[in-house]
Parts: sequence; C-alpha cells; structure tokens
Amino acid sequence: MDIEEDVEYPYFGRYGILIKPFPREYLFKDLEKRPLIEQEKVLAELMIRMIEDEELRRRYSRGLERARDFDIEGIIRRWEEVIRC
Repeated sequence: MDIEEDVEYPYFGRYGILIKPFPREYLFKDLEKRPLIEQEKVLAELMIRMIEDEELRRRYSRGLERARDFDIEGIIRRWEEVIRC
C-alpha cells in the first residue's frame, strides 16, 4: 500500500485489517447515549468474521512476527547503524 493510494475500507492488508478511522467526537462518547456509527458496525462485523472464519484467522495469526519488526532492541540496532554511517 502506498501512502498516496486511496484505500477502500475494510482494507485486508498483509499484516492486518484496516477500517475507516473513527471520527474523534465518537471516540469517548457513552455507548448508552448513541447508536453505533458505521465504523463501529464494520469493526464488529470484522471481529465476528475473524472468530468464525478459520482461514482469515490463520491469515492474520502471524501478527507477532510483524510486531517483532518494532522490537526496541532491533530499532536501537538500526539507529546505531544509521548513526555510524
């Protein structure tokens, strides 16, 4: 995915699924006071799909591998290499 690329949501990426960002005004509102917005419905549907779809779970079960790309020791090592050059 290119940073300039228009994304159609939900976006089934290599390491995870992206949904359309939530508007800020909806992030901290009480759930009892309002109905779900579209992004919340999509997120709920994707969570159910992930539970029910074994192939989808298998596809995204390697999240730990991707998280290791952001391991602090590895990042420090890469910065040290950049600084030495």
